[in-house]
Amino acid sequence: MTYDKPLVYSNKICQPCIALKRSLNNKGIEFDEIMVSELEHAEQERTTEKLAADGYQSAPVVYWTNQDGTNESFSGFDVFELDKLVAAYGRPVATA
Repeated sequence: MTYDKPLVYSNKICQPCIALKRSLNNKGIEFDEIMVSELEHAEQERTTEKLAADGYQSAPVVYWTNQDGTNESFSGFDVFELDKLVAAYGRPVATA
């Protein structure tokens, strides 16, 4: 599967989710979002099982496709991974 835009799995009451989405918005990165906490019970279970199969236990989880066609993902609010995602979508990464 390739991702035209990053795909963010999040929950409604999740501070790392809010911070990640705010950072993506501030960096001008469009993304698709699946709000796991608002899915119907059966779909929520399937989604949680899919994320767990990929090794993730908590939100947010982000999937994206690099310019070379490889897929990457990460969980949480990880600045290093966020910079990689921004670079993959052709936006400059700010240096400190």
